[in-house]
Amino acid sequence: MSNAGYLFTVPDEESSCDESYLAPSAFCDSDHPLIRAIALELTKDCSSDAERVAVLSNWVRDRIGYRIPPYPQAASDTLNSKSGSCSNRANLLVALLRALNIPSGFHLLKVEAKDCFGRLASPVFHPFPDGSSHVFCAVQIGNKWVRCDPSKWHMTTENAFNETCESSLV
Repeated sequence: MSNAGYLFTVPDEESSCDESYLAPSAFCDSDHPLIRAIALELTKDCSSDAERVAVLSNWVRDRIGYRIPPYPQAASDTLNSKSGSCSNRANLLVALLRALNIPSGFHLLKVEAKDCFGRLASPVFHPFPDGSSHVFCAVQIGNKWVRCDPSKWHMTTENAFNETCESSLV
């Protein structure tokens, strides 16, 4: 299974992991029964964490539509509504991964909206000001942290890392 374009190494990230990258929270409800059931069902035939990450990332990318929902929204709400923003989709992916005991967190990327989405972007992106943020995942596979972006705009995100952009694991 190819996962090219969706997983790429996080530069200069620590390889250690503390329990907070596995723990559920009010919004990242990885202990929700539906989150756990979906994570287990989708990855039942996977033989490695890297394969599990690719399967879940592609599933969120392909099955969760983009919309700006009312905030706040738990991962289980995003799953039930089948839609959400980049932060909602990243949150769902992190919850699915944590349900499988795969350490994961959130990466925050500062972006210039017009550069990220382009002049011909859909009107859904018009409300975003310059200096917006894009949220995606960081996942620990083995002892390496990798970026994992379940958005449909992964190439935009991947290309943004090749430029000087402020990005941090949170």
